[in-house]
Amino acid sequence: MKIITSTTITTLFFCISFWGNSQAIIGKSYLTVANNITVYHVDDLEKEFLVPKGTKFSVDGFEDGTDWVFVSFWDYNTGEKKVKKEAEQVSLEKLLGEEQQKSLLEIDGLDTPISEKLETMLILDVEEAYIEEVLRKKKHELSETDVTLKLALGKKYIGLWANHLQFKMKLSDLNDKTIEYHGKAGSFTYGVMTLPIKLRFGNGSDRQFNFEENLNLGFTFGYKKQPQSRVKQSHNFLGSVGISRVELNENSLNAGGPLDDDTASGIMLSAGYLYQYEAFQVGMFFGTDLLPGALSRQWKFQGKPWLGIAIGVALFSNDTDKIKKGTN
Repeated sequence: MKIITSTTITTLFFCISFWGNSQAIIGKSYLTVANNITVYHVDDLEKEFLVPKGTKFSVDGFEDGTDWVFVSFWDYNTGEKKVKKEAEQVSLEKLLGEEQQKSLLEIDGLDTPISEKLETMLILDVEEAYIEEVLRKKKHELSETDVTLKLALGKKYIGLWANHLQFKMKLSDLNDKTIEYHGKAGSFTYGVMTLPIKLRFGNGSDRQFNFEENLNLGFTFGYKKQPQSRVKQSHNFLGSVGISRVELNENSLNAGGPLDDDTASGIMLSAGYLYQYEAFQVGMFFGTDLLPGALSRQWKFQGKPWLGIAIGVALFSNDTDKIKKGTN
């Protein structure tokens, strides 16, 4: 019989824990809080690049058996002025040899004649325009030649040229020199919400203002908008259908109304706004309650509006976040 030692259990637990934690950060975005973090292109661990402080990126995955993580930087603005400035700062003639230049020209279908002498080539006429074209390309448009060109631009710092490229970063740098960053998101959201406080309005005569604290549970759905931020926060515009527990007493029932029970259950309909900061939530909702049967005719607040106030931790729970990359 094989004996499982404590060391085996500890190792197994560590592996499961590491796998769970590593999977949890894939797809999340981070912000560098230290200057000059070193990264490498996924295909070249000899040439290093530096990441400026305040740069945003996403974790794409882990390299098996190593302490490297795959990252891709949020896209830099590819406006005409920025692209032109980036292209003006490099020179293919200085960075590439004649054969490499010739290869680039031929692969990309440019019919520029290749002279025996470098100085008679038209490379200077096409160089800047060609670089600008590559810098503007989308990820699916990049060829291997385009990637080679980007890496050959002689750039030291991550910038516009790094759009749509993947890099490697040390896991220790990710842990020690970055913080989680939440990108813009806008999506349909749904979940369950409790609304503990209701303010029922009076009419100045037979129906008096009423402050009510009861457990109200509802299925909630709506639109969630998350801004770019270093902390997790969101604006939620929600509607809800649920079960409401209401108080029955001489003040809430018409004369002669049944008082067999001091509470009753009804259908709750509401709509409102909820702001979330980390786990803390605060919101305001307008709604109405509908009691069934004979109580619907005796209860003074049947179909009448109320104001609900939600203040607390995780009053509305959901797991439908779909984060989108922004720009650096």
